[in-house]
Amino acid sequence: MENPTKELLQGIYTEARSGCETICGIASKIRDKNLVAETAAQMEMYAEYTSRAQQMLQEKNLGNAHFSLRDQISVRGGVLLESMHLSTQQQLADLLQAGSRDSAARMRRTIANLAGRGCDPDALALGQRMMAAEAAEADTLGRLRCE
Repeated sequence: MENPTKELLQGIYTEARSGCETICGIASKIRDKNLVAETAAQMEMYAEYTSRAQQMLQEKNLGNAHFSLRDQISVRGGVLLESMHLSTQQQLADLLQAGSRDSAARMRRTIANLAGRGCDPDALALGQRMMAAEAAEADTLGRLRCE
C-alpha cells in the first residue's frame, strides 16, 4: 500500500479480526470462568478496534477494510493446529497470551515503520492504543491462573 494511513488502519483492522478469529477458534474449549470473562472482554476490545479502523478509513475516503475468507481460514486453521494438543485451560490462556503479545509487537513495528511517512496522527494514536491494549491483555492473561 502506498498510503501509510490506510496501511496502518488496515493493519489495526486485520490484527483485531485475527484476534476475534483466534478466540472463536478455541471458544468451544474454554471452560474456566475467568478465561471466559477475559476472552469476552477481548472480543469487545477487538470489536471496538475493527469498528473504529473501518470508520476512520471511510471518514478519510480511503476505502473499506478487508479481511478475506482466506484470511479467516488461515487464522482459524493456525489456531486449530496450535490448540489441538492443548489439554488444559492454562495452556489455552497461554496461547491467547502469546497471540496478544505477538499482536502488540507487530503493531509496534508497523507504527515505527509508518510514523515517519506522513501517517495521520489520529490513526497513529489508534494504533498506539491498540498496541497498549494488547500488551496489557498479554499481561493480564499471564497473571491468570486457570483451573
